[in-house]
Amino acid sequence: MVTGHRFGTHDHRVLDDRPIARSLGEIVDSGRPFMWLPNQLPYFADSLKDVSIRCKGSKLVADRLDDVPVFKEIIQLHPNISESIAMPAASSSDARPEEADPEPELPEDRHLEVETDEEFVGREEQLLRESMSLQHRLCHMLKNLYCETCRRSRMYKRRTVRTRLDPLSDRGALPEVKGFGERIASDFIIVAKSSDGTNESYVQVVRDEYSGYLFACPSAKHNSDSVTRHLLAFLGPYYHSIPMIMCKSDNAREFNAACSTLGFIHEPTLAKRFPHNSVLEREIRTLEEIARAVHVGAGFHIYRD
Repeated sequence: MVTGHRFGTHDHRVLDDRPIARSLGEIVDSGRPFMWLPNQLPYFADSLKDVSIRCKGSKLVADRLDDVPVFKEIIQLHPNISESIAMPAASSSDARPEEADPEPELPEDRHLEVETDEEFVGREEQLLRESMSLQHRLCHMLKNLYCETCRRSRMYKRRTVRTRLDPLSDRGALPEVKGFGERIASDFIIVAKSSDGTNESYVQVVRDEYSGYLFACPSAKHNSDSVTRHLLAFLGPYYHSIPMIMCKSDNAREFNAACSTLGFIHEPTLAKRFPHNSVLEREIRTLEEIARAVHVGAGFHIYRD
């Protein structure tokens, strides 16, 4: 309890490195109205009888959460944000200057980076403009927080956390690749498949481990001949100059037959081991996200509303 010469005896709150504070709502509830008019200093009146308020227009009444007034408003973000929003609130010439606390001295090898409101609004405005640009709407790469198509096309289940393994030591301490085509990975995306197996649609995805180049080839068949043809199209006519080519995929029979025909070393999926082909699986997910975003942006209804 603290006793003051103006507000009497009451409970105060002690804040870190700040003066003793009391709730404004508690003082108003004690019978002292609080007034704050534009271009004037705020003040308390001694009692409600000393105040006469006449409001000709409508009132914006706030809700009360304990002793804090809460004003509710419906807002909408626009691509073109007014430059006045980016102005800091302390730039008013009528505000009374206050003595700021001295900034702590930091060592020479440390730098304190503080993001201002102007920088935050500037980055937000840049993302809004980028989400409306033609370059972003062509493939929606990278994901933009303010793009509705990006949010709809990248909705997935709850994230599962697994331990990351070393990509080379977990595969038998393989040496690092030094050129294009030495080690590749391939898998299928099932686009559509009928119950009787007459109408099928696949996309074979091939990735080079050295360059990260991704190749996707649509196909209506799922056999060794199509896999062989797509692998040769990915490597090009110079694949004979590569002394040893390792192809990583699952245990599908068409991949085994294609690697045997071409003389590649086949690295199949290990049983009960995750992840084995995780890099390609993540690239396939990115490819699916971009394709889905392009379809959603074009107006195709992929999901039922």
